[in-house]
Amino acid sequence: MKAEYDKETDTLTITLRDARVKESDEIRPGVIAEFGYDGGVVGFEILQASKVVEKAGEWSEWDERHRRQSHEGRGD
Repeated sequence: MKAEYDKETDTLTITLRDARVKESDEIRPGVIAEFGYDGGVVGFEILQASKVVEKAGEWSEWDERHRRQSHEGRGD
């Protein structure tokens, strides 16, 4: 899982897996789901994230810490 917050566009992008996106659909106002060629969810994009996600800007920091911990746990 990867999370990125773009402060300039106020968008939080959450990628669940590496896969090409076939289509996107706004499943709720301001929440876009991205679907792969296999029909499964690839990720989500949340518009105006600072208004709907508490501490949206901290997601990128969480993602970086999580990736570092995963690498340390594997001995990378």
